Amino acid sequence: MDEEVGLACRIGVEMGADAVRTRYSGSTERFREVVHATGCPVLVAGGPNRQLALPETLSLVDEALEAGASGVVFGRRIWQHSDPAEALRAVCAMVHEDATVDEALDLSQVS
Repeated sequence: MDEEVGLACRIGVEMGADAVRTRYSGSTERFREVVHATGCPVLVAGGPNRQLALPETLSLVDEALEAGASGVVFGRRIWQHSDPAEALRAVCAMVHEDATVDEALDLSQVS
């Protein structure tokens, strides 16, 4: 899957994209290679249609950012949460304020 993700990102850049949105490959080390090879901001999509608890969502955000992603593009992961505003606040804290998973959970006051 990492090769497919990397190839898709590279094709996007070669077609003129200023940023690419892609799925997270599941491996921080391999995704870091994808981000580095892409050469433009990489945003991680929310993924398959399944509801995850906020700690799992924040762990995905943490791994993606650790690998060098510029941010995330989440829809269902936020608005299907029992308190979308709190979930969004937690994700924003991680992306924009470098909060850890635990700090974001404390800020959101949900789990």
